Amino acid sequence: MSELAIVAGDLVFQDEQDVYQLNFDLPTLKANVKKHVPNDQTHLLATDELGTFCAAVSHQMFKQRDYLQQINQTMQQNNERADIKFKIELDYQRSNRQGNHQPVLTETALTEIFDINDTKMPEFRSLMQHKLEFATRQERDDLQTWLLEEFDYRNWSTMNILVKLPGTTDYRILTNPVLKTKLSSAQKTHATLIPLLIIVKIILDKCELKDAPRLLFLDDFAGRLDDENAQRQLDIVAAFDFSLITTRPGNDYSTLLADNIENTIYQVQAGNSDGGVFPINTVSIIGAWHR
Repeated sequence: MSELAIVAGDLVFQDEQDVYQLNFDLPTLKANVKKHVPNDQTHLLATDELGTFCAAVSHQMFKQRDYLQQINQTMQQNNERADIKFKIELDYQRSNRQGNHQPVLTETALTEIFDINDTKMPEFRSLMQHKLEFATRQERDDLQTWLLEEFDYRNWSTMNILVKLPGTTDYRILTNPVLKTKLSSAQKTHATLIPLLIIVKIILDKCELKDAPRLLFLDDFAGRLDDENAQRQLDIVAAFDFSLITTRPGNDYSTLLADNIENTIYQVQAGNSDGGVFPINTVSIIGAWHR
């Protein structure tokens, strides 16, 4: 929603040099904002452009929070059966802006934004007004890019993946040191697979191509897991609506035959490489389970 911020002015040619005129195109701003607000909520929009901007950002942040809650609900189904539990949250105390991780929003402003009955949001409006006034005093070559980043609500928080390990009571941010703690093979697989699925899911959900393939390629998936733990990993893959292509050594297919998950097993047979000719492999279906 970066287009909700500042709209660049027209390109002006003067003395054979390109001179860019940067301005606050408020009518265009208001028109862009309304694109992001449902028709049944346009009555909530303020008559002034700043209020319109704040209302639209509030609506988008509501959608952002609801989306993450849906992901957490999906993981919760797996958490009930797993000894490692995950959830994701947005940390508004640490912004995602390049080179500046200071918080953008105060606790009061966040309360206003997520209060559906608060249409005035005085604290939030005041913060945005201050940012606009600060922007008018800036003299920098990358001003347009800077403005778009500053007013993009997605840069106002950092997404954290939290994990609760066996024997602990609190969630903590998933980091490499956390993964290096003493975990079983099944636990390490689970702890690395979940973040991968979350990141890929968010990218694909953001993609507007409805036919974008939700397909994972994993080498020797669940190679060190028993059948029960392997099926648990497949359950979470299915819960996120992914399909999986994986390799398995030899004829060890049992860990891939999870209940209620469609499977097709292909065998790749090496071709004859005699005479230095590049071999042509053959692929055949040797097993399948479908609903």
